[in-house]
Amino acid sequence: MFKVSGEQSNFTPSFLFIYVLKLFGKNTTMTIQIEFTSETLGILKKERHTHPVPLVRRRLQALWLKSRGLPNHKIALLVGVYERTLRDYFQLYNQSGVEGLKSLHFCFG
Repeated sequence: MFKVSGEQSNFTPSFLFIYVLKLFGKNTTMTIQIEFTSETLGILKKERHTHPVPLVRRRLQALWLKSRGLPNHKIALLVGVYERTLRDYFQLYNQSGVEGLKSLHFCFG
């Protein structure tokens, strides 16, 4: 368990999040840096090109670029998504790891 502003979060050993809070009046922004294990980097490096589903390849590519230290706005531009979508990818990784990035959930009707 890890506490951030009084809230508890669960973390798996495959990544570590460092939270930095900056307060500007009523607005609060949060910067998240992600550290990847060598195992996770190996999966991202290989499957970002070989996974059969284009959406999953895009998610894995985004995380790979994040692991290389690129800022979010450049990653979004290179991957072809909005920064908000990119943050969704990071949140999905936060919740479920690489397997979460590979999962597909469709809603019909």
